[in-house]
Amino acid sequence: MAVIKCGGCGQYYNDGQYSECQSCGVSPEDVFAESSEVTEMLDTSEVTASTVALGKYASEPNSDDSFISGDHDDQATIALDDIEDDPDDQVTVAMVKKDSGIDPVCGWFICIDGPDKGRDFRIKTERNFIGRGPNMDIVINGDDSISRENHASITFDPRKIKFTISTGDGRGLVYLNQEVVDASVQVKAYDLIEIGETKLMFMPFVSEEFSWDN
Repeated sequence: MAVIKCGGCGQYYNDGQYSECQSCGVSPEDVFAESSEVTEMLDTSEVTASTVALGKYASEPNSDDSFISGDHDDQATIALDDIEDDPDDQVTVAMVKKDSGIDPVCGWFICIDGPDKGRDFRIKTERNFIGRGPNMDIVINGDDSISRENHASITFDPRKIKFTISTGDGRGLVYLNQEVVDASVQVKAYDLIEIGETKLMFMPFVSEEFSWDN
């Protein structure tokens, strides 16, 4: 026997003497049955939807508290619609469909002599800056005699299908087929470019026979 608290009205009574609350007539069995019935009637998908929506709104700065006090079913539906129409997702899909984000290769430098002998370096469209720095388009970090920033540059002109090599801003010279490069000079297949202690052979990919535009 024990004194218990009524689940209906909150009054205490002795369950050894009485099978139900003397104030409201509710028995422990009634409270248990009502609780079970409510549990069975709940649509778990709606509960989940409300929870997801609440988490979404709670994560946003200056969230509107009216969501919590409003109709949960309607608000949950609206919130889920917002999640399905997430503008970030829409932008991502649109960008993937419109542009793969890949800057296609137009040619290569192949290191035939120097610290990076055997390596190849991709040449992409328009201007490609050459240097040791990690922010360069073509990074030759094994040769300390090459400037960190813009020792030279190679440019691909997609309109004329033309590659040109240019000297950079530093003191180091650039050689094309053993001749000093003073201005922009066109390069062709198997031409040899010397930068510092590195010798690079040029190999084009885009040509009159193939273009990414086609």
